[in-house]
This record gives sequence, structure tokens and C-alpha cells, in this order.
Amino acid sequence: MGHRIGILFDRDTFRGIPQGKTGNERLSLYNKAAKKLGLQSFYLTLDQIRGNQAKGYKRIGGKYRLVHGKVPRVIHNRALALSPASKRKMRLLAKSHTIFNRVNRFDKHDIHRMLIRKSQLRDYLPVSLSYSPRNLARAMRAYTSLYIKPTNSSVGEGIIQIKQCLDGRWHIHGKKENRSKEPYVKRSPMCIRRSDGNPITFSRRFRLLLIKEGPLI
Repeated sequence: MGHRIGILFDRDTFRGIPQGKTGNERLSLYNKAAKKLGLQSFYLTLDQIRGNQAKGYKRIGGKYRLVHGKVPRVIHNRALALSPASKRKMRLLAKSHTIFNRVNRFDKHDIHRMLIRKSQLRDYLPVSLSYSPRNLARAMRAYTSLYIKPTNSSVGEGIIQIKQCLDGRWHIHGKKENRSKEPYVKRSPMCIRRSDGNPITFSRRFRLLLIKEGPLI
């Protein structure tokens, strides 16, 4: 039996493990990578960690079983520690364990500013700006398709596209599953704001290299 490696999930993903309802997380890939490296995956969540002990899921006989055990010394973090309590617990855990990907929420516009400083990357980056009616008006004069997105969201949440039609009008498109949530107040392309007050950035649409009808990432 190889050494264990901890995979730290958020509460909902952790609870969905027995039913295979883990959203964007594919446990089979973690298991495959662990096996290749001679390791054993132990799936955790912050709520179930008490000191150096934890309840976690372990794959036994093709099924995931909830077991008690020591927290592995090395942990790959896939959870977002956003509340003060979870941040405090993550800091405490990091004092005695090695946590990879501990900080995993970054402002999209800050990332863009860092990348654009690299001359070898600059030509491959789409034009991106912080949202304001003035910046959006300038971009709409220069381009026919733009993506507008919250700066601190992930997995495509809250992204909308505005696209100019042949008759000159602008169409606003959002993810189907987000339409009922109304993440934006949309009266016209010039009057767009997050209904929850989160900052917005937008960028020019650009072509992606595709493989099997999906983006190559």
C-alpha cells in the first residue's frame, strides 16, 4: 500500500462522493494519477477535520467508504476557503501539512495585467478592460462580440456574451442554467451591472484551438 495523498474538496462535492455527484471533479482522474505515482487518494473536507484526524472517503472494492484516519501530510486543495472560519482552519492545517493550491481564487483582471507584462504572451491575449459604461462603449465601437464576466467567479458562472447582429442591434446571451438566477441587471448593453455588486471585467471574443469540439486546455 502506497503513501496517502489528501484531496480536499468543498462540503457539497465531498457529500456527493458516494453517489458520484461531484460536479466538475472527476475522481477517476485523481485515482488514476495516484495509482501511477504509487499513492492512495484520501478525500477530505474541512468540516470533517479535527486536529490531525479526519473522516474521509477511501475507495475500497470499487466503492467509496467513509473512514476515520490521520490527515495525510500532503494535500492537494480543490476547495474555496472563503469564510473567515474556513480560512482560519486552512491556515491552521497549513502549519503542519503541505497544501498545494492553497490559494486558488484570483481576480481575473489582475491575472490579465500580470500576463500582459510578458512580451512573449502579449500578442496572444484578448483585449480586456475593467467594466465601465465608457469602456464598454469604446469596445462596442471596435468589436462585434464581447464577453462580460465577474472578476472572481469560476467554471463559467456569470459569463454573458454581447454580440452585434447584422441589423446593428446587440444580442445578450448567457448560460442557460444561469438565466433564472438573473446574475445581471440587463436593460441594454450599455447598462449592465452585477445584481450582487461584484466587480465586472470584459474582453474581446477570440478563437480557441478546439479538440473534439471542446477547447484545448
